[in-house]
Amino acid sequence: MNIKQNLAILIILLVSFSLFAEENNPTFRRIAIYVGSNNGGSERIKLLYAGTDALALHDVMEELGGIEPKDNHLLFDPDLNTIESLFTDVKKEFISPENKEQRTEFFFYYSGHSDEQGLLLGKEYLAYSELKQMITGMGSDVNIAILDSCSSGVFTRLKGGTQKAPFLVDESVDTTGYAFLTSSSADEAAQESDAIGASFFTHYFISALRGAGDSTQDGKVTLNEAFSFASNETLTRTTESQGGVQHPSYNINLTGSGDLVLTDLRLAKAGINLDTKIAGRIFIKDRSGRLVAELYKESGLPMTISLPLGTYSISIVNNNVLTEANIFLNENKKYDLSSQNFKYIPMNNTRVRGNTKIPEENLVHVYGELGILNDYRIMESNRVLHNFSIMLVGNGHSLEGVQIGLINFLKKDVKGAQIASIFNLIEGKNNGAQVAGIFNISEGSQTFQGAGIFNISDKETKGAQAAGIFNISSGKMEGIQASGIFNITSEEMKGFQGAGIFNINEGFFDGVQASGIFNSSRGHKGLQASLVNVTEDIEGLQVGLVNYGKNVKGVQLGLVNINNEIQGLPIGLINISRRGLSHVNTWQDSTGFTYFGYQVGARNIYTRVFGGEYTDTDESELVTGISLGYHLSLGPLYIEAEAAVKQLNYGDKFSTAFKEAFAPVNSRVVFTGMSISGGVEILGSLAVFGGVAWDGEIIDVTDPVPELLQTDDFLSTKVFNTGYKMNLYQKWFLGFRI
Repeated sequence: MNIKQNLAILIILLVSFSLFAEENNPTFRRIAIYVGSNNGGSERIKLLYAGTDALALHDVMEELGGIEPKDNHLLFDPDLNTIESLFTDVKKEFISPENKEQRTEFFFYYSGHSDEQGLLLGKEYLAYSELKQMITGMGSDVNIAILDSCSSGVFTRLKGGTQKAPFLVDESVDTTGYAFLTSSSADEAAQESDAIGASFFTHYFISALRGAGDSTQDGKVTLNEAFSFASNETLTRTTESQGGVQHPSYNINLTGSGDLVLTDLRLAKAGINLDTKIAGRIFIKDRSGRLVAELYKESGLPMTISLPLGTYSISIVNNNVLTEANIFLNENKKYDLSSQNFKYIPMNNTRVRGNTKIPEENLVHVYGELGILNDYRIMESNRVLHNFSIMLVGNGHSLEGVQIGLINFLKKDVKGAQIASIFNLIEGKNNGAQVAGIFNISEGSQTFQGAGIFNISDKETKGAQAAGIFNISSGKMEGIQASGIFNITSEEMKGFQGAGIFNINEGFFDGVQASGIFNSSRGHKGLQASLVNVTEDIEGLQVGLVNYGKNVKGVQLGLVNINNEIQGLPIGLINISRRGLSHVNTWQDSTGFTYFGYQVGARNIYTRVFGGEYTDTDESELVTGISLGYHLSLGPLYIEAEAAVKQLNYGDKFSTAFKEAFAPVNSRVVFTGMSISGGVEILGSLAVFGGVAWDGEIIDVTDPVPELLQTDDFLSTKVFNTGYKMNLYQKWFLGFRI
């Protein structure tokens, strides 16, 4: 064969492979409805967690289950008409012509009250037989229904169903039919728990979807894996519950050669990888203390749990030993956890009946002491009680009381006050106060550290750190850090950081950061105030010359505000949002000016810089300005309102007028304006807009509107009750944006 023949064969093979891959990987669409109904009628107790159950499952399926936001429908305490109406709308989506070439799945979830006949929706009732007809009649390839409610097992018995044999095959994507899962059998109560803040079955089902159920370790959680995990955990946890044991059940009628993958862990923005040596019951809580996942892990197997971005506390209980780790998850990062990342946490103390006091003969009392080096060789169970001690060099025993010395070395607990003119070195738990002329170093926790130069604490600190130069804490900090130069914390902090130059927090910060130059944190809830503020995620307020937050919930107040996405209000001269507005505009108004502008900002608040030229004269008249506006999106339509500051400059040509606009001293005329406009998107980001604008002047107070911009259509009115007169010159404009 020659080269041309080989090339032709290669092209044919590539095209064939492409067609084969396309044929065997059909497009996929999954639409879901989640119903959380706490109200089961006046005769039944109101539930607490049905709504949060539905919301939690909604979030994990959108995050990992391949469901687009527009296809993820969430209902809280709906009436029967609302549910039926939503079912009708979703069915229209499934049977629409554009979905004929797609593989489609319908996912229905209900958490709330039910009885042997159907779902209880406040004063209304939805029979199981009617619900099943609604689900199976959706027109989708696969229908999945999950009911977490009392006596819901009746739903799986309408056409049979068992509780034992495996029901899914472990292959690919050709499965059709339905799968109905329930949290309890026909005559059992489904239970929710204050301890987990959810119903048992849904709690463990979501834990499975986040990775706890991935028994094959292939990065995907199937329906079989999720149900098996949730069923076993629910059965185990309800064995001794007040409501009695729950036996989750199912009714499956699936045909084809494909297993149902519910979540793909590879879609997660963040997560944790637990190494093979970690074992025990694992509890994962978010920043608010809500339990987001729970599982039991055996030693010898790795495990990945996918989680949203944020701060988490991970606890492991194994053989009555509690260990804990705190992590902050960034986007596109899987946090590797080994046993070295966890620290021992004492379990809650229990009181033993009888005498538990340390025998008096094992106590070493020191009521006064003076020496170069003191060293008590005592048993580990003994304690040294210093009521007063003067140490010129140091001592290696625990302190309870007051100690004064040049240098102190303590490797056990400290309780009381310790004073040193040079430094204190502690390698144990600290309670009370440390005061040093130069510095304090501690690997324990304390209520106060004070030093002329700096403080260093390697473990949890509660109380205050105060130093003339700087504070460093590599453990948790709860309280106040205040220094003349800077503060640095390596883990989570709650409280106040105040420094003359900068604050850096490498964990999540809950409280106030205030400094003269720069604040930085990995995540923040509260206030950041400095010239420059930087954080990953913030819920609260940023105040500074420049503010940056990756994801902002709250307010950014500054000259320049930058974010990836903001749910709140950016207030500044320049607001830049990666997922916000960014458009080039051009328009012409009825006075004959042609304008070009650049619009940038968040989804609603934006800034526009613009310039316009009037070319119907021999000279060049140039208007430049900046405006602050509000954008309201109504699908393909939008409305904008803005206020602007403008200036007019003249020149014999455009370049002269442009230079004059930025000259330090010139003949510029500064005036204000406002506008209201509406637009419609016609091709992607291309939109046509138009509206009305006014240029304003307050007689004898502000610069007058230039004659060139004055119109015959103007409004003259008084400025409230001040006695001043204001003129508003009206004009129309039309343009387009890209």
